[in-house]
Amino acid sequence: MVREKSDLRPLLKPADRATSNALARKDRLSEEFVATLEPRPPIPKKMEWVDFHKAPQPVVSEKIANVIAPLRLKHVQLVRANIQRAAVNHEYWVLHVIRLIPCLDRKKSVVETSSSGAIIDIEKLALDESVLDEIPEPERRLFILGEDTSVYILDKTLADGISAVRPVGLKLYHTDQWHGAIAFE
Repeated sequence: MVREKSDLRPLLKPADRATSNALARKDRLSEEFVATLEPRPPIPKKMEWVDFHKAPQPVVSEKIANVIAPLRLKHVQLVRANIQRAAVNHEYWVLHVIRLIPCLDRKKSVVETSSSGAIIDIEKLALDESVLDEIPEPERRLFILGEDTSVYILDKTLADGISAVRPVGLKLYHTDQWHGAIAFE
């Protein structure tokens, strides 16, 4: 899930410590919790509100939420978002993904590592199918790559469902098309 680059589409950030702390957790949040977000500088003079923003977690419109919600994914929670300091005419949800799966295929991927071996950048992404085969399909329909928590992985069925509603502001890539600088294109 990659945000389409545009100077008119604001990046978002938590507007308070409670939201920041809650979204950093990797467990389910109270159903009553509402994430309070605000535009992050630089703030466009005229903001364009689309179906996909980042805070840094994905923030999705009702259009995308309506594809994900009926699936009742065990490790995914749609958290209602209140966007402050902006005239927003749409409802938004933070995509709170609890499941991290370390499944990077280090033999087929191209990664840049630090001297300690920590991954700095993934230039070419390949998933270890043997790891994924051990996880029931419903639990791997949408997850965060364990080796790089900025990378969200969707299975083809979910990606096709989201693509079918033609979301504005979101690009989906197959893993063999993905590269480290994709968010800057």
